[in-house]
Amino acid sequence: MSETNPCFHVFNAQPAQLNPEPEIPLPKGITEQAFWQCAERSQQRRFLNDMTGVNKREIDSEITKQTNKIDEITLGLELAAAVAGMIPWGSYAEPGAKGAENAQHQVRDRAQGVIEEAAKKSFARRFLDSSLRFVTSTFKEIGHLFSLNGGKL
Repeated sequence: MSETNPCFHVFNAQPAQLNPEPEIPLPKGITEQAFWQCAERSQQRRFLNDMTGVNKREIDSEITKQTNKIDEITLGLELAAAVAGMIPWGSYAEPGAKGAENAQHQVRDRAQGVIEEAAKKSFARRFLDSSLRFVTSTFKEIGHLFSLNGGKL
């Protein structure tokens, strides 16, 4: 095959220059094994990226659910304060409304902090699990290539 052929460099590409040279010479060109390793790494990266997106959406959904629950609770507190304000022997409307408003803000702030903390821990655990699987499989591949090369880098 002449050097002017567009495929010349694909079949004759030199592998990395290693020092010292390996006992078993590395194959020339782009091999089938190299192609499939690149394809597999690309799939693993895409999978991790997709899992990160899914986990984030799940956490956002959980935060929304918990926020809705907090809103329901504070609505009940506001209703109780309004009923207390309607008692005929004096006007408790202003202090009752202020108390309900303060209670609402305190409950919402505390619950939101707890929910966000739990969501962050859940996301971190899932992300670390998927990252660990990726790193483990990568090291297995490196070990396999290392053993194919006679135990030398």
